[in-house]
Parts: sequence; C-alpha cells; structure tokens
Amino acid sequence: HIPRGMTAFEGVEHGMDQINHLGYVAQEVRTVGLPATVAFLVQHHTVVDPTLAWGELLSHRPEVPIASFEPGFARAPYTLRSMIGSASGRGEDLTRSFAIVKALYDAGVPIVAGTDKSVPAVSLHRELELYVEAGLTPMQVIDLATSGSARVMGEGAEVGTIAPGMRADMILVSGDPLR
Repeated sequence: HIPRGMTAFEGVEHGMDQINHLGYVAQEVRTVGLPATVAFLVQHHTVVDPTLAWGELLSHRPEVPIASFEPGFARAPYTLRSMIGSASGRGEDLTRSFAIVKALYDAGVPIVAGTDKSVPAVSLHRELELYVEAGLTPMQVIDLATSGSARVMGEGAEVGTIAPGMRADMILVSGDPLR
C-alpha cells in the first residue's frame, strides 16, 4: 500500500518496489496520463499487484449478488461474509482498470496475482479471470501467477515452474486451463 499523504510515484521514489492495488496506479494515470505512468513504472522496475477482484467487490452494484462473481462467498465463514457482504459501490465499470493492466503488462511491468479482504483461494481464481477479461491470454495469466511471481520474489531458480530439481505444488484440473 502507498502510505497516506504520498503518491504512488513518491512511494516508488522512496524505495517501494511493489504497488498493491491498482487504484494507486490509476491515480497517477489520472494525474499524468497512462503513457507517463507506464514509463515511470518500467523505469523503476516496479511490480504491480492490481487486486482487480477487490476492486470488483468494492464497485459492484448493491443489487448484484456477490456470489455471482465470487462463488466461494456463500461458503465463507460468517465473519468474513458479513465483512465482505457490506462492501458495494456505484457499479463502476472495470474497463479503465482493464486498460491500465493491459498497458502495464504489454510494457513489461511485472504483474502479480494477489487478493485482499475477499474469499481466500476463490478470489485468486477470480483475479486471474479478470486479467483475461483485461486482454491477457490465459497462458500469460498462468505464467504471471506462477513463474512470474516466483521471478519477482527472487525465487525463480527454485519455484514457479515444473522442472527437475524445482520445488512445486501442483493441481490437476479436469478441463483445459487455457480455456
């Protein structure tokens, strides 16, 4: 998070190497424009964790059931459901956020998949779906969530891919993950 009273650019200039939540980046886009924001983040090798699923939760219209886009919501513990269930906004369209994420990715800004105050495990899947909606291919999204995240953490030599000698957790899916 960018500290209160500071812009994203100021945070990065003072040593932050990652920005969590696209809202901080979007504020810079509103101030200096998308090309200048992207150039700054590329120049400073800044990692961005957009948390689009959190943004979707905060901006959904009150009449839209949360379970319609966060399917694990109905099975979450009561305390989590009550906290998340009170979140709603003006039903803002995520189109601008999608354009920012796509521009960042296309320019080589490292994007990682993270979440915040949403349904554990399930919201990460929604985050990945939203990256595809933003225009990334399913393979690009799988890469950024696995080997890409390992690289930005400096762990790419040990985790993030499936190869001899690597540590790995795997899941098997019955369908085609590229769909």
